Amino acid sequence: MTAVKADGTAAKDIASYFIDLTTDGRVTSKVWSRTITNAKYLLSCGYTKDEIINVIDYLLNIKHVNMFSLGYLNSCIGNVLKEIQKLEEKEKLQQIKKELTSSNVFQQIEVTDDNESKERNREKLSRLGVQPRFGEELAFDLPEGQ
Repeated sequence: MTAVKADGTAAKDIASYFIDLTTDGRVTSKVWSRTITNAKYLLSCGYTKDEIINVIDYLLNIKHVNMFSLGYLNSCIGNVLKEIQKLEEKEKLQQIKKELTSSNVFQQIEVTDDNESKERNREKLSRLGVQPRFGEELAFDLPEGQ
């Protein structure tokens, strides 16, 4: 990766977000400056502000990692971003499946009348050009009770 000049405002936003989530908001100036420095480093490595914040949220809320320093992200941000991407893809697939199963595409029409089923079968046979197995008169026009 090529080094990119880190945005100081984005670094402060990341540091503030991290400190608000992990502490009661009261930190020493040394911790504050170190957190900003770590955020600037991550930004200079090419990660975006949104990616870093998403990783912080994922680690704290889903993985329940007790992070004491933003420097922890230096060692795991690449792997965590891959996990987040896989999770998002899985959620998208589940949403698509849910939409398809709720639509009428996969729902079968219930047969309410025996003649309705016979008519549907006749239409399929004629549409596909298939000859009935036992002859049309035997397959569809059996007298009742046989």
